Amino acid sequence: MCNAGPRNESLVADAESYYTLYKIMVLIMFCIQIRCRIPNRMEGEIAEKVPEFPTAFVNAIMIVFIVQIVVGLISNITVMIFRNVLKRSKVSPSGQQWVGGVGTSSSEQAIVNATLLTNLNVADMIICTTSIPMALTYTVMGRDNGLLFCLCNEAFLSFSTSSSALNLLVISINRHQTILAPFKRTFKVKHLPYILLTTWALSFLGFGLPFLLLTVNSWENISDAHAQCFDLLNLYTPGHHFFFECYYVLIYFVSNVIVVLCYCRIFRVAKSRINTRTTIVQSTSNNADQTNAKNREKTMTHMTLMIVITFTVCWGPHAITSIVTMVIEPSYRLSMVRIVCLTLAYFAPLIHPLLYVFMRRSFRAEVRNFFSKSEAVSNKTLTHARHTSITAAKEPSRKNSRSKELNPTESSTLPTVSSRLNLMLKESISNNGM
Repeated sequence: MCNAGPRNESLVADAESYYTLYKIMVLIMFCIQIRCRIPNRMEGEIAEKVPEFPTAFVNAIMIVFIVQIVVGLISNITVMIFRNVLKRSKVSPSGQQWVGGVGTSSSEQAIVNATLLTNLNVADMIICTTSIPMALTYTVMGRDNGLLFCLCNEAFLSFSTSSSALNLLVISINRHQTILAPFKRTFKVKHLPYILLTTWALSFLGFGLPFLLLTVNSWENISDAHAQCFDLLNLYTPGHHFFFECYYVLIYFVSNVIVVLCYCRIFRVAKSRINTRTTIVQSTSNNADQTNAKNREKTMTHMTLMIVITFTVCWGPHAITSIVTMVIEPSYRLSMVRIVCLTLAYFAPLIHPLLYVFMRRSFRAEVRNFFSKSEAVSNKTLTHARHTSITAAKEPSRKNSRSKELNPTESSTLPTVSSRLNLMLKESISNNGM
């Protein structure tokens, strides 16, 4: 109870820092929104001569996008199938319940973890089936784009950025509370519907913003013009198409900062606990336990760095290029750079299953345990089948032996009857011959 005061003060300080950071990001985006009117940008006409993307560039991007679609769907579907299968075997080898790749003894915490990770898998599968094919089509079509297609492309891009950032933000906050304040967690089962509803509402708001900013004249001429998407958006939604870009860029940067802060605090607390256990082990145990403690610390450090670096590297370049597009006049090279950054961002649905599920020790232990159990069951079934076949083969001989044991006179009388018949035949032949 003596540590409750400093802990509450630290939580209040963190909340104040988050709110201050949010206000700074809103102010920056507002300044960008004001500065986005570039005098050199076209206001009343569409550029007619825009160079096409090189064929080698288009082919390379196509291959990358197709690989992302296939591998992303396979990995996320595999994770969801394994999670449902392993959920039936509720007890892990360590005696804890496994749900969502996290070993825990609390059923409520397990349900929360599983639901949040499943929500992330669903968002990644939606990205693989909608956003990446839309980006692939945009790259292949090049200059010949309609306004409706451009709006759909921007809508799916805003949705993918917002949903990925918000889901990772929720997972990070949940893990932060689980490590730092396990008995005062705000993410409970009764709060899950509101958390998921808020996440998906903000994601679909990012999807709908490009369509909400169109005017009546834009909808009337929506199928007339075909050009570069940026020029079409600048012509039919002058000054407004930066609003939804500011929306998902703001969500990304706020989520990124909070994720980094959460995992930094998780790293410090976990490291201090491991160091405390190491000191206890040094005074009571041997070198093997000390080595295990050091290995746990290294694993925890690597996982924390991989989560933070992956989230920053995948979506960071795309967010930066979006800001650059708002500030400077777009060009042919900037469009190619933006597509490359977008391909880097869409590697996130491939990495999330590996990072949040497959690389966890509890998940690997459960998979090995499941396959060992299934192999043991199959071996037992084969052994039983062999035993049944051998028993069935031996059954006729057993019946014959039993019949002989039950009727010994029958087998003994058979030769006497045959010998009498032979004698009678010989006598009749001899009589006839005589």
